[in-house]
Amino acid sequence: MLNKIYLLNLTNKNIEPMKIRTTLLASAFCCWNMAMAEKIEIDGIYYNIGNDGNAEVTYKGDEEDGWMYYSADELYCGDVEIPKQFEYKGKNYAVKSIGKDAFAGSKLMTSVYFPATLETIGNGCFTLCQTLEKIDIEEDNENFFSYNGILYSKNPTSIFFVPRAIGGDLELNNEITTIPSAAFQNCKNITTILLPDGITTIQDGAFNSCTNLEEIFFNDGLTTIGEYAFSKCNKLNILSFPNSLTTIKAAAFTDCTNLNYVLVHDGLETIGKMAFYNCQNILGIELPSTLKSIGDQAFDLCYSLDVVLNNSNLVVTAGSTTNGHVAYYATEVIDSKTETGLLTNGKKNIYLHTDGTINVTNATGKNVMIYDYNGRLLMNEKIDSELQMFNIGKHTIPTIR
Repeated sequence: MLNKIYLLNLTNKNIEPMKIRTTLLASAFCCWNMAMAEKIEIDGIYYNIGNDGNAEVTYKGDEEDGWMYYSADELYCGDVEIPKQFEYKGKNYAVKSIGKDAFAGSKLMTSVYFPATLETIGNGCFTLCQTLEKIDIEEDNENFFSYNGILYSKNPTSIFFVPRAIGGDLELNNEITTIPSAAFQNCKNITTILLPDGITTIQDGAFNSCTNLEEIFFNDGLTTIGEYAFSKCNKLNILSFPNSLTTIKAAAFTDCTNLNYVLVHDGLETIGKMAFYNCQNILGIELPSTLKSIGDQAFDLCYSLDVVLNNSNLVVTAGSTTNGHVAYYATEVIDSKTETGLLTNGKKNIYLHTDGTINVTNATGKNVMIYDYNGRLLMNEKIDSELQMFNIGKHTIPTIR
């Protein structure tokens, strides 16, 4: 067989015969070594072992069947611990790798512990591991580390994998600079995220469909939020962007149906198409002076977007579909060149002054609640007259409840 392949490759006149022979011999050796590998099971863990004394964690089943033909309770379940080494037929084997699809389909696995000897992790390793809550790894591993249940790569530090059932208030390692694409996608148990200071980019789909995410604390230094980064995060209520942010890409916050407040500073230049599409409960927005463009339908279906305070050079007109429908549903557009403007919210009226004061009218007996750019409550006062004035400082979003 080797002779036949050798003759076929001779038709390529750019390859020297000796190089072909060397390549074929190397390939033959590799195939022979794989053929000699044996699949075994030790203490509920499946391994591929070879003559070199190294072992690879793999899935249950042979090459023809694979993991997909087994039910979840027949695969890895509960807390799984991978040892550094094991003995088989009188020989010691070091666990160096997690094979392709090794834990795939293990829907009942809740945690996994990796040893210091681990060097590589194959593609698809955690496919459909829907109940995996945390990944831990021995501290002296040279290639990976764990922080708050998330697996990170070393040199450079980056997120390798986020368990899909991880939950609660989550703090990330402070050495990372990027949130990778789809890193937290469908992590439905996360409620709060605190981004470290070094983050500059949140890539596409990073937090897509985190349906219980209520708060995210953006860091100073963040410049870009990617496409669909927070799409369908239905419990987000307040967004407070840092002044370092320059770009919100397409559909970044589409279908965040519970979002009320979007607080932006000077520095933002671009809002991509459909960025806030179908965010039905946004009450108002202030467009910064640095804003250069708003993509098509960026604020379409934002039915509650009554008030737009425009500090930019964009021409924003109430009822217009231009500039991403930002003022299509507005009852009032306030230009920063004017001293006051009327904000309406049903029967409740607020006059906003650019010097940081507000007048509240026609709200007797109701409470006025005022938030700052971080979404923190500044004031909660009951209105006891037809006209009342408050000094709240600049860059606040007032609302009456």
